[in-house]
Amino acid sequence: MRFLHAVVTLILVLFFVSMVAMRLTYGSFAVAGAVMDRWMGVTAEEVGTAAEDVAEKTDEVARDIADGPDDEN
Repeated sequence: MRFLHAVVTLILVLFFVSMVAMRLTYGSFAVAGAVMDRWMGVTAEEVGTAAEDVAEKTDEVARDIADGPDDEN
């Protein structure tokens, strides 16, 4: 239970430190929030693209396995 408490506390402290840093950098929480929204949007797009690539490659491998070897040695 102490470990969970320590992890949650660490996450909250990091969140508040990052919010204060963003507030000092951008001058307001509204602007900082807008910047974070843009960052998260870019991150979500990158993750989505990576997931699509993995799905395509997995589908190719599954088809290759189902078709069997291309040439016999």
